[in-house]
Amino acid sequence: MSEAQACGGRAARRFLALALVVALADQGLKLLIVSRMAAGESRPLLGSVLSLTRQSNPGAAFGLFSGAGVVLTAVGAALVALLLIWGLRSAGKHPEFLWPVALLLGRALGNLIDRLFRGRVVDYLDLH
Repeated sequence: MSEAQACGGRAARRFLALALVVALADQGLKLLIVSRMAAGESRPLLGSVLSLTRQSNPGAAFGLFSGAGVVLTAVGAALVALLLIWGLRSAGKHPEFLWPVALLLGRALGNLIDRLFRGRVVDYLDLH
């Protein structure tokens, strides 16, 4: 194996590990929030700028397409697949993409897990 291939393999493993850590952290935080906060409950994190607010969203951003759960799940699965492929192909060649794409993949995977097992996405960050 060449040095370039070894470097690409390490970058791909880092990419996958980071995405997995983000997805697991997202799911863990959601479990805590669902178990310890009532629906709609809000707790300030950064004064009046950022709050931890338990919301349940059956749709996309801002509740759009709330009746399109199956379509949104399919779109989410396609997004996860595209980010995974793009990240694995780019990890060794473009290391500057490793972190942002892995963060996006982890968050998209967390939301896909929500859609598959809860039927809706648990949202928790409220930027005022």
